[in-house]
Amino acid sequence: MPTLILCLDAPLDSVLEVACTKLSEAETRTSDKDRILDAVVGLESILLAGLGKGGRGELKFRFSLNYSTLFDDKKDRAKQYRIAKDLYDIRSKIAHGGKSQESHRLGDEQLTMSEIAKKAREILRDTIKLFLPEACNSPYKKPEYWENGYFGIEPRI
Repeated sequence: MPTLILCLDAPLDSVLEVACTKLSEAETRTSDKDRILDAVVGLESILLAGLGKGGRGELKFRFSLNYSTLFDDKKDRAKQYRIAKDLYDIRSKIAHGGKSQESHRLGDEQLTMSEIAKKAREILRDTIKLFLPEACNSPYKKPEYWENGYFGIEPRI
């Protein structure tokens, strides 16, 4: 517990600071599209933090795969991978001016934009809560953290 107190007393890591700021902005937006954009950018800051300058290819794949490693159950990992992949696709459509639709697939569900915005904020909030106690160590910045997760190698957080 003292580590957590020291971490909370120290300045917040820049990655978590971006994620927290994006969550705050996503919560105050009135547009579902803006909520989704902010939430996914916040997730990107954490899930893609371990990529070096040369490893930025296939961002959607890495984003989705990294998110899936945060879950223990293999079936749940596959489901969460699909959710993250769909969320990234929706974010890309919005960011790049794709045709607006009333609903989109998110994993195994067809959801409205409002439901997707809510789910995106929940996912970001849960991801921040997972890493906040380890903010001083910033495990998400280490490529080996994510690589170990791909293969189920401990220790994780």
